[in-house]
Amino acid sequence: MFKISAIVASFFLSFSLLAQHEYLPLSYDYDMLYSGALYKKDADIHTSIRPFRASEVANYVQIDSSFKSLQYKAKIFDNWAGRAFFLKHLLEVRTKDFDLSVDPSGDCRIGKEKGAESYRYHSTRGFYIQGRIGKQVTFVTSFSENQARYQEYVNEQIDTTRVVPGQGYARDFKNGSAFDFANAYGVLSYTPSKFFNFSLGQGKVFIGEGHRSMFLSDAAFNYPYIKIETTVWKIKYVNLWTQMLDLNKNLEVNQQYRKKWVSSHYLSYNVNSRLNLSIFESVIYGSDSLNRGIEAIYFNPIILFRPIEFSNGSDAANVIIGFGASYKLTDGLMVYGQFALDEFVLKEITSEPGSWRNKSSYQLGLK
Repeated sequence: MFKISAIVASFFLSFSLLAQHEYLPLSYDYDMLYSGALYKKDADIHTSIRPFRASEVANYVQIDSSFKSLQYKAKIFDNWAGRAFFLKHLLEVRTKDFDLSVDPSGDCRIGKEKGAESYRYHSTRGFYIQGRIGKQVTFVTSFSENQARYQEYVNEQIDTTRVVPGQGYARDFKNGSAFDFANAYGVLSYTPSKFFNFSLGQGKVFIGEGHRSMFLSDAAFNYPYIKIETTVWKIKYVNLWTQMLDLNKNLEVNQQYRKKWVSSHYLSYNVNSRLNLSIFESVIYGSDSLNRGIEAIYFNPIILFRPIEFSNGSDAANVIIGFGASYKLTDGLMVYGQFALDEFVLKEITSEPGSWRNKSSYQLGLK
């Protein structure tokens, strides 16, 4: 496979405003630009909660400098056209109380799979908008339209599920030989003080260490969420409320996608700059046959979910609890672990060994 990629946007190549937006992009490629500073022994930051907040990362690294160090390695920036096309915003407004930038975005990849008659490709076109209102409110939004033909094993999965992995619903394109899908993202962030941050958006949140997490990973498609981050002393506490869709099956009534709601608590405690301990709790509720609305009681930001599940009926919801720990062995080297329990019915551990009601998972890793 070979790849030709052209990415035109401040999101990828012009970073003058990123430090002003509260949340940095949730991206492995971006993380690599500043993770070295965050994983030093003396960096007292909660690395298990992403996307990172720019105001926190800025305490350990010059964000703009880190991003710009990537820009000028390419010869395309040496000439006038390259600088104008890649390093300048299409529309830019800068005032004391208001910032705004608007940019087009695009990505084009093409390759050849061994034994395949047709080329594989991924084409994206869209826009990216971000800005600041005063000192406490920031916003970012983007939209992209995509057409793609993937490797055969991926195409077969999409044909079966009608879902592009990590994306949304797939429509047929080119008489069914390729797929068409869209992606929308947006976050409104409000930071009234150093202790609190409130965000409302359509996107993803990652909780845990590692490439994937036993608590909450970022492999799913963008979803609507409300998030509150509270940071006091050595503790960061996250409240997250999200809505999930099952794109594989519609309800029998009015053909809507099945919906379920998720309420989560995450407590991260930095014992010191090297050792972190964490507790995760999440409840998933809804119905397989009806789109039942939000349970108001799950909006309590500090309540334990397990007793509430029993009070509503033992099968009313699904609770997951987990424990995590990480330790920085030296600068840039961390060992971490997670353990999660799904359901956990104590009486069935002895009465019904191997019961489906008791499920657990764990991971150990070195980063």
